[in-house]
Amino acid sequence: MTVQERSLRQKTVRLLYIITGTVSLIIGLVGIALPVLPTTPFLLLTAACYYRGSERLHSWLVQSKLFGPTIRDFEEKKGMKKSTKIKALVVLWVTIFVSTFLILDLVIHRVAVIVLAFIGTFFILRIKTVS
Repeated sequence: MTVQERSLRQKTVRLLYIITGTVSLIIGLVGIALPVLPTTPFLLLTAACYYRGSERLHSWLVQSKLFGPTIRDFEEKKGMKKSTKIKALVVLWVTIFVSTFLILDLVIHRVAVIVLAFIGTFFILRIKTVS
């Protein structure tokens, strides 16, 4: 493999990381409003992709006021603060309650949303709690 081919391959891989990170960021942002999409895992995936694809985008994400603290905690301490977990679970379950009892009509949809909420809760609780 020539130097030129290697350089093109590296640029392509970096671009794929940036694209994947951006798609993950969009899904995470949608997850803020939709109870069945967890926001935090998609933001962590975004951070990992941006870390490998673009130092500038990773820095922008980590420095953001909205997402930065959670991402920094996870990157530096490999976990989430207890207060962040509580906020995530409260928002999740309030949204689930509103969706299930005020918006959804079919019982099967209600059951599906509640099951997904329990799965999301399980994953949030599995993340190491840091101070």
